[in-house]
Amino acid sequence: YGSRAANGVILITTKKGKAGTAQISYNDYFGKQKATALPQFLPSWQAATLYNEALENEGHATQYTDAEIDSFRTGNSPYNYPNTDWLGLFYSGSGFQQSHNLNVSGGSDKTQYFFSLGYFDENGIVPKTNTQRYNTRLNISSKIADHLTVFANLSYTYQPVMQPQSSYPGVPAFSQMVRQINRISNMIPYKYANGNYGYISDGSPMAWLNSSSFDKNGSNVFIGIAGADWEPIKNLHFRPQIAYTANTVDDRNFIAAIQYYNSAGAPTMYQQPNNASETYQKTTIFTPQLLVDYSWKLGSDNHFKVLGGYSQELDDWHELYGYRQNFLNNDITVINAGSTTGQVAKGDANQLALRSYFGRFNYDYKERYLFEANLRYDGSS
Repeated sequence: YGSRAANGVILITTKKGKAGTAQISYNDYFGKQKATALPQFLPSWQAATLYNEALENEGHATQYTDAEIDSFRTGNSPYNYPNTDWLGLFYSGSGFQQSHNLNVSGGSDKTQYFFSLGYFDENGIVPKTNTQRYNTRLNISSKIADHLTVFANLSYTYQPVMQPQSSYPGVPAFSQMVRQINRISNMIPYKYANGNYGYISDGSPMAWLNSSSFDKNGSNVFIGIAGADWEPIKNLHFRPQIAYTANTVDDRNFIAAIQYYNSAGAPTMYQQPNNASETYQKTTIFTPQLLVDYSWKLGSDNHFKVLGGYSQELDDWHELYGYRQNFLNNDITVINAGSTTGQVAKGDANQLALRSYFGRFNYDYKERYLFEANLRYDGSS
C-alpha cells in the first residue's frame, strides 16, 4: 500500500479447497541428468608434442622424447605416461532426480481446506552432490458466523544441500574443485601404481572429491498467516491478520587434511590442517496488520471505496559461528573434537522494525473513469 507499492505489486495466492467431496491427487516424476557440453581437450600425446614445440620456439631443450610421446599415445605405461580423463572422473555422479507430491482438498459450504505433502531429491552429476526438499502446506478457511470468516495458511519447508569441498588453502569451496578439474593436465595421472594421487602444485581435485571434506547446509522455513474478515454491516469489512516467518540455516563444513606422495611413495606436499566450522543463522519476521474498508455507490454510476490500515513489521536476525582445527584424523568431524588452539567463536545480530499507517480512496464513474488517491506514514527503527 502507498509508497511500498509505488511500482505496483505482484500477488501470489496458494491453492485453496472447494466445497464437496475430498479430492486426492498424486503426482510424481523421475529423471536423469548428465553433462552435455563439456570441453574437449587434446589427448596427452598431442599436448606433449605441442609443449615440446613451444620449448623449441623459445630456444629451450624439449622435455619429452619421441619414445615418451609414443608411450602417451599408446597408453602402454598409464601410470607414467597417462591420458587422464579428468572430466570423466569428476562428472560421474548419477544425476538421478525424483519428485513426489500429494494433495488433498475439500470441505463443506462453511469450511474448506487444502493439504499437501511434497518430496524432492536430486543427485548431482558430480559425486557427493545432493539436494532434497521436504514441504507441507495447510490452507483452511471457515465461515463461523453469518458475518465472520476466519482463515489460516501454514507452510513448512526443509531443504538439505550437500556438496564436497576442496582442501586448497584459503579457498575451501566446491567452485575451486570445478576450477581445478578444468585446468589440470591430462598428462598427470589420476593415481600412481602405488595408489597415491597424482597432483599439481594446487593439489588434486579428485583427492579432494574422494576425501571426507563436506559442506552440509540445512534450511528450515516456516510461514504462517492467520486472519479474519468481519462484516458487521453490508460492505464494511474489518480484516485483522497476523503473519509469522521463521527461517533457520545451519551450515556445517569440514575440510580434510591431505598428504601427497610421489610415485615412489615418499611424502611431498601437505594441504591444510583439517578443520571444521559451523554457521547458524535465524531470521524471524512478525507482521500484524489491520485493514478496514467500506464501499458504497450513489445512483447507478458513481462508485466509492475507502480503505484504512495499520501494519507493523519486526525483523530479527542473529548468527553464531564456530571454528576449530587440527582434528585427530579426517574421520572425526564434530567441531568439539578439534583443538582449542586457534579456535574461533563469534556472533552477530540485528533488528529492524517498521510501523505504518496508510489509506486509499477510489472513485469510478460508470466503471470507465477512475480516480485513486493514496497516503502512507511510516516510522522505522
